[in-house]
Amino acid sequence: MTIRTIILALTALLASHVAAQTTISLRASVALPPGGTLHLADIADIEGPDASSLLNAIITPGADATVDLDAVRKAAAGVAGINPGRLLFSGFACKLGPVEAAPVSQPPIAGEPEAPVLTEGVVRGAVLTRLSEVLAVPAKEMRTTFDKRDESLLGMSCKGRSVVVNPTGAGDKPTFSVRVYEHDSLVNQGTIRVGVLIRRDVAVATVPISKGETLANENIVVDEQWLPPSVRPATGVVGRVAHSRIGAGEVIAENDVETARAVRKGDLVNIDCVSGGIAVRTTARALSDGKQGDTILFETIRWNTQIAARISGPGVAVSVPGLTEQPDKQSGRKPRRGE
Repeated sequence: MTIRTIILALTALLASHVAAQTTISLRASVALPPGGTLHLADIADIEGPDASSLLNAIITPGADATVDLDAVRKAAAGVAGINPGRLLFSGFACKLGPVEAAPVSQPPIAGEPEAPVLTEGVVRGAVLTRLSEVLAVPAKEMRTTFDKRDESLLGMSCKGRSVVVNPTGAGDKPTFSVRVYEHDSLVNQGTIRVGVLIRRDVAVATVPISKGETLANENIVVDEQWLPPSVRPATGVVGRVAHSRIGAGEVIAENDVETARAVRKGDLVNIDCVSGGIAVRTTARALSDGKQGDTILFETIRWNTQIAARISGPGVAVSVPGLTEQPDKQSGRKPRRGE
């Protein structure tokens, strides 16, 4: 093996190690509402493969309303499944302060995407109003943070001015283009990046749930958490089936579960063949799996013919003239990482 080959191999190994690290950047200060539980995502920017697991790590601030780096390290290391050796920290301490009430701005005129937002407050209020519209989430259900470099633009008065706020980037930290006009002059402009968490009612697994296991009240608990926009918690999980393994303490997302199969391939099902005011019931064998509401093919036992029928529930389906087989909507689901 040549020296060049060894160097290339070591470089690749180092690159893979760095790529696998999760960075936790402690903010210098944040404004938070009084009371409530303080999470790591409230005081730090988290990026990397373990980011979703670390977002809701609980932080205990010091008596002086300050969180130091040691407290952050301990909280992160206490999260189940986290390897502290793969965490990269930056920052020294985060000072906690109260939230200043943001003025409410007038929403844009319907039907005009570039319509100015007229307000007597400051630019920050216009950005928050636009963010609420884009995410379809009430402002009171969001926690937001802004970069310090944007404070001069965010604090600019809108009195007698027009403000145009348009989204330019999505994700957990969406960006907005902001332009401020005074009469016929452009007096300020910039791009604002907003860190946002949304209050969600979530189902959390209380025990490990295996792939294919049906979720019940005994293995979940309903909780309220602040989550980034990219996390889509599942609703109505009881009775649904785990699509892959779910760890204890994990928030159950939509792509973690699927509707339980009402019919399995080979099952004998009663099919009502309906035409006008006439219904004939026959028994048929399912040619594929299906959930309630799916339309799949069956083979009749009596006539050995194939017919399409819509599954009404376990062991029951209905066929009408013109009904055709439909693909399972779940087949288009994007697989989770690691599947």
